[in-house]
Amino acid sequence: MKHAELLRIKCLSRWPLRRGRRRFARLLNVTCNDIPDGELVSSQPLGLCFRTHPDDVYFDLSYFKEYERFETELMLKLLRPGDSVFDVGANFGWFSLHALKSDPQRHVWAFEPQTELCEEIRSNTALNDLELLLDQKLHIINLAVGSSRGKLTLNKLKSASHALTTSFAKAEQIESTFTVPIRPLDEILMEVPENLWPAFVKCDVEGAEMEVLRGSHKLCSSPSKPVWLLEINLETSGCAGWVPADMIAFLEEHGYTDFFFLSHAHRPRLVRSRKRPVDIRLQRNGNIVALDGDAHSWQMQAMIGRRPEQGRISPKFIVDRTSR
Repeated sequence: MKHAELLRIKCLSRWPLRRGRRRFARLLNVTCNDIPDGELVSSQPLGLCFRTHPDDVYFDLSYFKEYERFETELMLKLLRPGDSVFDVGANFGWFSLHALKSDPQRHVWAFEPQTELCEEIRSNTALNDLELLLDQKLHIINLAVGSSRGKLTLNKLKSASHALTTSFAKAEQIESTFTVPIRPLDEILMEVPENLWPAFVKCDVEGAEMEVLRGSHKLCSSPSKPVWLLEINLETSGCAGWVPADMIAFLEEHGYTDFFFLSHAHRPRLVRSRKRPVDIRLQRNGNIVALDGDAHSWQMQAMIGRRPEQGRISPKFIVDRTSR
């Protein structure tokens, strides 16, 4: 690599703010193609190791040693010892491995439709000396999650061979298509002991989040319903025919009362609650955290800043209770 390229990358890695990273990278002419293929990176917050690839999904991991930092910290904050996790759209295993590393006794289900990414999760599991937990605590499921059982045809993109696939890509971006089995979460739950049902579900499936919810009526209505972390991508959700308000309405019908908005550059802020019905104005990409104020009283206290229990991995969170 030339000295000028090394200098540009070094300048980018020293950018002090979360906001403006991509804009600063464009000014420096640093792209995902500059990411070394197969480079081993030790990441924050738990020091897990991952191999990077020249792909946009590894941008923050390669240059800043982190990936969706606020979302990761929030998941670790809201999990109690022994809580199970469903990682829907697991990609290269970031959330699954952090959930497992923070408590090797918990069960984690990683749902990923791409076979290559399932192998990537297995490889990253071995990198972090967690391979003994494969198939015992970490269950890697090579299928898509939706509203019904069947087959689903997905697109693999030319510009992002390691990124999540989407059914809404433009024709010129599509490298190939592949077919995978698709099952609803409620059906999958029939094969999971009830005491291992998830306490936390992270769902990032490129616009198909509503389909995942529609296949989880039983899970959302159960007394032990999980906390949901759901991605909002206005472009892909618009192509799929739904808006963030539809997601809120579905969850409210199933007893969820409190909703926080979490962007990649801001900590959570309350956007709707039973006691304070704030207008929903979600016009940016980010994530929704959904809780039931009665079933998730402990998690609600954690969200609004209760002092964590001694010895728990639980970063401080400041919640902005005003809507923007």
